Amino acid sequence: MRDMPDKEGSHLMMPCVSRRQVLTVAGVALGVGVVDLAGPGSPASAAPGSEVTLEPVADQPVAVLSGDGAAPAVCPRQLAVKVLRGVELPAGAQLSVTFDPRLYAPLSAPVITRNGRLVTAASAVVTSATTGLHTSTVTLKQAVPSTGELLLVVGTAHPLLYPYDLVRQPSVPTAQLGRTAKSAPAERRLQPGRPSAFGGPATPWGIELDGAWSRHSWGDRAQFGYYHPIRVTLRSVGPGKARATSAFAVSVDPQLITSVRITAVELNRKPYRGGADLTATRRTGSLYQTRWRVPVRLAPGDVLDVTLTATRLAPPGALPTIKHPVVSLISADDAVAQRSTGKSTLTRADSVWQ
Repeated sequence: MRDMPDKEGSHLMMPCVSRRQVLTVAGVALGVGVVDLAGPGSPASAAPGSEVTLEPVADQPVAVLSGDGAAPAVCPRQLAVKVLRGVELPAGAQLSVTFDPRLYAPLSAPVITRNGRLVTAASAVVTSATTGLHTSTVTLKQAVPSTGELLLVVGTAHPLLYPYDLVRQPSVPTAQLGRTAKSAPAERRLQPGRPSAFGGPATPWGIELDGAWSRHSWGDRAQFGYYHPIRVTLRSVGPGKARATSAFAVSVDPQLITSVRITAVELNRKPYRGGADLTATRRTGSLYQTRWRVPVRLAPGDVLDVTLTATRLAPPGALPTIKHPVVSLISADDAVAQRSTGKSTLTRADSVWQ
């Protein structure tokens, strides 16, 4: 989980920028990961006579899942806004972005640039006692001319993992510019268009991967050792039923493992009569991979145990290289409704082969 500020803090923005800020700003400025949105965002909003408008930065939209069967919500990946103006912004002008702390990790210091150069400013983050929303406010310490691209970056969406990945009724971030001597207040909801790929109402589901290993030893003193999986466990964390059959891949070193087969399948500690299907095999000089599918859609709380048996090969001695074993879930086509549990891959990196 990200660090969430719980009290007001302020500081002066200095010319030095952290690596995280550089990466965030570079991603926004260079358009990394930008995609066409499914529809237009909300129109810019400003008081009559204002010569300043706020424009969201086009960025890849993020699907936000909830556990109540609603359609995935959408939020922008970056908390960023462009300030379009025909007037100078004086020192003391304030720009702010209000956001849902369940979705966003704020930068340690917001970054505001004009034509790619830092603008000196102070910043503060406050929390609303009523809504719980956070507002990051930047106060200019220098006047900003009416020309050049002015960009404010406050934070980025945090990839939440189970069990913090479900957010009900997320709030849309909003950017505001306070009134100045030459411009009226302006406001803009930073709501991206909703891609059709996000689909309709669906109860999200997730799978945790676990397993057990066996050591394969070789050498005249058994000084070399390699691990291969002998059991793969898939556990459903719900809250919905899996929308795809259970599937996983096993990748091992063909110098040491010549075949992998499934010898038993249990569902909730009882034999599963549906068995398992080998759907693909890949074999190269450095990789032996098998892909398996068990024709069952796991309900919340279900546990699927698959027992593996491997045929092992003993090399004459040390090996110059090795392929570490990996077991990984195969994601469903319906990737939007599948939760990120952080437990989708297993590996062992403690083999001794040289």
